[in-house]
Amino acid sequence: PVNTMGMDFWKELRAVVDDLEADKEVRAMIFQSGLKRNVFTAGLDIQELYAPNSSEARYREFWTALTTTLVKIYSTPKMTAAAIKGACPAGGCCLSLCCDYRVITADG
Repeated sequence: PVNTMGMDFWKELRAVVDDLEADKEVRAMIFQSGLKRNVFTAGLDIQELYAPNSSEARYREFWTALTTTLVKIYSTPKMTAAAIKGACPAGGCCLSLCCDYRVITADG
């Protein structure tokens, strides 16, 4: 399995960014994959977008979680960087574009 970006991911990421932003000793945030494979992220979790598995309320909650997290990363006063190794589609691309810096490997 790869690291898809579902609702839980966006909510947890937002909470972590909030905590790091509040910590006066933290000066920067680096986003990178914990996988050994060359994949920064698999992108958005397709199950969150697949209508038969969702509802209008969940769909709105998902997009709200995603957009508020990305805006938070984009607007944080802390320095942000995306360390991209490998594939970086959809949500991963959006996340990296919200960072101040992006560093990518040749196979990314």
